[in-house]
Amino acid sequence: MPDFASPRTTCRRGDAGHDAGIAESPRAAARPSRRAQTAVLHISGLTRRLRPAVESALCLCVPSPSVLSPHPGEDIWDTRWFTRWQRDTTGSLRCRELLSGSEEELTDLAEVLGALAREHGFSARVERVGEYVEA
Repeated sequence: MPDFASPRTTCRRGDAGHDAGIAESPRAAARPSRRAQTAVLHISGLTRRLRPAVESALCLCVPSPSVLSPHPGEDIWDTRWFTRWQRDTTGSLRCRELLSGSEEELTDLAEVLGALAREHGFSARVERVGEYVEA
């Protein structure tokens, strides 16, 4: 189990602000796929201290470009490029985000976040909701 308290890994999507000590996913050297799964990420009860670890897991486990990104001609300002965190009544953080990635990437994300959640006492779930096939 990686040490989530010490920074040692940087998000591979170029966001160096998300160092959180997450070992690289076993399948992180993902190849671009013409097929993508869509999923909803549910997190609740997260402490602010662990937020960078979760965001790093998102970057490291799901390195392929999102099929939810804007396509040519679409307005870039209509696309969400970040995780929208909210505070719940206890002061902890929660989010519910739509994601896309390969089956392997989403499985990796579910495993990494599941282990992190069990170790630190918050709830994390990656719920598969469909498949996207590029034309």
